[in-house]
Amino acid sequence: MDPVSAIGLASAIVSFIGLGAKLLHGAKEIRDSASESLERNESREAIAKAMQEVAAKLKIPEPAQIPPEQQKLCDLAIKCSDLSERILELLGKIKPKKKTRLHVYRAAFYAWRKKDDIEMLEKSLGDCRSQLTLSLTHLASKNSAENADRILAMVKKDSSKLEQLQTHIKQLRKGVEAQTMGDKALEQLRLVLGMHDEALSAVYQHRILHSLQFDDMHRRDDRVEDPYEDTFRWILEDDDANSEESMTDWEDYHQEEMKCISRDMFLNWLSSGSGIFHISGKLGSGKSTLMKFLSTHPRTRTEIEKWAGDRALVLASFFFWKPGSELQKSLEGLFRSLLCDILTACPNLIRDTLPDYWRLAEQYPWQTQTRFNIPSSAVNSALKRVISDGRLYQDHRFCFFIDGLDEYEGTDGQDPTHLVKLLNTWVKDSRGCLKLCVSSREHNTFMNAFPKDQRLRLHELTLFDMQRYVAGHLQNMQSDRLSDGLRSDLISSIPEKADGIFLWTILVVRAIRRKIEDGEPEGRLLNLLDSLPQGLSRVLHRLLEDIDADNLRRLYQTLAILRVAKALEFPFPLLEFSFLDDYEQDADHLSP
Repeated sequence: MDPVSAIGLASAIVSFIGLGAKLLHGAKEIRDSASESLERNESREAIAKAMQEVAAKLKIPEPAQIPPEQQKLCDLAIKCSDLSERILELLGKIKPKKKTRLHVYRAAFYAWRKKDDIEMLEKSLGDCRSQLTLSLTHLASKNSAENADRILAMVKKDSSKLEQLQTHIKQLRKGVEAQTMGDKALEQLRLVLGMHDEALSAVYQHRILHSLQFDDMHRRDDRVEDPYEDTFRWILEDDDANSEESMTDWEDYHQEEMKCISRDMFLNWLSSGSGIFHISGKLGSGKSTLMKFLSTHPRTRTEIEKWAGDRALVLASFFFWKPGSELQKSLEGLFRSLLCDILTACPNLIRDTLPDYWRLAEQYPWQTQTRFNIPSSAVNSALKRVISDGRLYQDHRFCFFIDGLDEYEGTDGQDPTHLVKLLNTWVKDSRGCLKLCVSSREHNTFMNAFPKDQRLRLHELTLFDMQRYVAGHLQNMQSDRLSDGLRSDLISSIPEKADGIFLWTILVVRAIRRKIEDGEPEGRLLNLLDSLPQGLSRVLHRLLEDIDADNLRRLYQTLAILRVAKALEFPFPLLEFSFLDDYEQDADHLSP
C-alpha cells in the first residue's frame, strides 16, 4: 500500500472514532431524554451519514500489497468497518420513527433496553482508540525521508495523489483538534502528520525548484570534456604524489616550481582562505575543463569543508557561454542557476526565500502544467536575500565556481565591470562566509579587479599536461608509421609551440594523427609542424587551408546550415544531418 493510501486509511479511522463517539453519545441521549428535539435528531442523522461515507473508505488492499509496518493499521481498519455497521444498525433501531412524543418515549425505552449493547460498542470503540496508538506508531516508524521520496515520486507520476494527500492531512488535523483520542494517540498522530507534512513540503520544494530551472542550465558544463587522464591532477595533489612523475625526461624545474606554488596557494585558499580566487588563461588554455574538474572533484569539497567547519557547506556553479542561449550568457541565467543550486542543497530555505511562490505551490492546480513562472526580478531578489541574510551564515557557508566571466554579455548597458563589482559585493556582504572561484581570459577588467596573490595563470602551468596528452595520443601509432625518435620530437615540440593553449595542442595532434594514418613521410610531418603558426585562430585558418576541396566544401556547407539553424532556433539533430548526401544527389528524394 502506497504512503498516500496508508495516510488515507489512518484518516478514515481517526474520523470514524470521532464520529462513533458522537453517535454513541447520541444513543445515550435518546435513552436518557424523553424530550427529543428536532435539531438533535437531524444532527445525529448527519453524523450517521458522515459515518457511512467514512466506512466506505475503510477498505484495504490485497494482503500481498500490505507491508509489515502497515499491517496493524489494516487490521484496525477491518475492525472499525465492522464496528461502524454495528453502530449504525443500533442507531437505526433506537431512533424515533416519527417526531411524536409517543415515538420519542418508545425510542428512549428501546435505548434503555439496549444499554448493554451501547456499553459494549463503547468498549469496542475504546479498544479501537487504543489500537490506533499502536498503529500510528508503526506508521510513523517508517523513515520520513524515504517516505517523502516515495510520495514525491508518486506525485510526479500522478498529480491527483497530491490532492488526495492534502485532503487526508486536513482530516487528520481535525482529529487532533477534536481531542477525541487519548494523549498517546494524539502524540503519534502528530508524528504522522509531521512526517507527511515533510512529504508535502518535498512536493512543494520540487515544484519551485523545477520552476527555477531552465532547459540549458547545465548544458555548457555538461559539454565541457573531462580532463585527459591525469592532466590537471597536480593542482589538488601534494608534492609526494607528483615527485616520481616530476623526475622524467620532461623535467623543467621552473615550471614544476610554479605548479607547486600554485597548488599550495589554491589549496590554502580552499581550506582557509577567503574572497575571490581567479583562474586566468589564454583562449583555449583549458580554463573550463579545469573549472569543471575543480567544481566536481571530491578533494575540493574536502578542503572547503575545513573552511566551513561545523557549518553546512553549499557549493554552486555556473558556466557562462557566449555561443549559448540568452540565459547561458546573462546575469539572469547566473542568478537562476546559483539560486537553484543553493536551494537544491538546502531545500529547507525555499519557504523563506520565495514565500510568495511557496504559497502558490500549495495552491497551484496540479492537473495543469508542472511549472509556474518565477520572473527574473523575483529570482534576483531571492538570491540577494540569501546572500545578505546574516542569520543564514550562522549555519551555512557558500562557495561558488563561476567559469567564463569574459563570455558574459550584459544587457541594458551592463558590461563586465558591472559583473566584477557584483561579485565583489557578494563577497563583502557575506562577511567572510561566501567565497568565489572564477575564471576568465586575461582581460584588464578581470586582472585589475581580483587579487594577484590569489590568481593562477593556467597557460603557464600546463606544459607537462600537454606533453602527457600528446604522448597518450601518439603512443598507439604503429612503429612503421611513426618512429620512436619522431614521436619523442613531437611530444616535446608540440606543447612548446602551443604556448599554453591546450586547444592548439588538441587540434594539432588530431591533424598529425590524420597525416600519419594517411602515410605521410616523417619529413613532411615535421615540415607541417614547423609551418603551423602559434595562436588559436591562425592555426585554425592554417588547418582549414590543408583540407581538400571536397571536404572543405562540405565543412562550409555544414557551418552554413548550423548558422541558419541557430538563427532560426531550429533543431538540427545528427540523424537529419546524415541524410545530407542523399538530399544533394536527389533533392526530391526526401520530399513528403
